[in-house]
Amino acid sequence: MLSCPRCGEQAFSAWTKLVIGPATSARCRHCLKPVSVSWMSVGLLALFFVAMIGLRLAMNPSPVYWVIVAFLAAGCLFVHVKWVPLEKR
Repeated sequence: MLSCPRCGEQAFSAWTKLVIGPATSARCRHCLKPVSVSWMSVGLLALFFVAMIGLRLAMNPSPVYWVIVAFLAAGCLFVHVKWVPLEKR
């Protein structure tokens, strides 16, 4: 569980953090205030797509390409959950 930036209580699952974006929000289970993620998440998503395009231009879409893309996606999800901060809205 992830802490609410307003009240400090454990109120959000990792899945909730992955689903909300900087333009959307979720309400804390305890204080009922809206919370969102930083705009840093958009940069992370853009970085993922640039890496995918770069890999696509560098290599043919073989099974190795798709394995690399899967690892990049898993890494981006991990970084999003661990280091993209929740913010008050």
